[in-house]
Amino acid sequence: MNRNILNIVAVLFVLVVYITACSDTGNDTSDPGNAKSDTNDIEEEFIVKLNADDGRVLCAGVDSILDVEFVQTNDGEQYFINANGMGFKSTEKGEKSILMLVAKEYLEQQPTNFKYQFQMRDAYKLTEKGRKYFIWGEQTCLGERTATSIVEYTEPAEMMGKTVTEVIFKYDTNVNNLASDLGFEEMLRSAVDGQALFVKTNKGWRLEAGW
Repeated sequence: MNRNILNIVAVLFVLVVYITACSDTGNDTSDPGNAKSDTNDIEEEFIVKLNADDGRVLCAGVDSILDVEFVQTNDGEQYFINANGMGFKSTEKGEKSILMLVAKEYLEQQPTNFKYQFQMRDAYKLTEKGRKYFIWGEQTCLGERTATSIVEYTEPAEMMGKTVTEVIFKYDTNVNNLASDLGFEEMLRSAVDGQALFVKTNKGWRLEAGW
């Protein structure tokens, strides 16, 4: 009698284990579709944050782009002077830049001669067209980049107490007329993939560094 009871208990135990296993398998929530949706949401968040970042705008100082000095006189008039070399000497690049800007009507054709850095210089006044692109005290912008897709991102990992991920992404570059006139369009459009570092916060992913 006792042996029969033990056999029944053993059979019931096996059934319980079997049913539990089947139940766990049937309730598996690791749906590949959900995982794909989560991945798409994360990538979309990365793209939104990248396209809201000021770093996507392509701007630089006139001295570094054209190798010229951008000066403003006391009466508010603005000029380009070829005097960006060592000791405020003229440079070949600066000369070419000024000639090109004159030809494209960003600068007036006839220079004004006045003293700059203790020397008499040829100063080329900005035209109305030139003032649209060259603004005193601000960097000159040539276009902007727009993140379009995520190539890949690393598994989130701990770094200096923060959860971070490295992202590689594709982007399109839109350039303005100035960039085209300066001959920079091909160079700006031929850039490699962008890279960014994101940090996990309680409000989602924050762009720490990129472009």
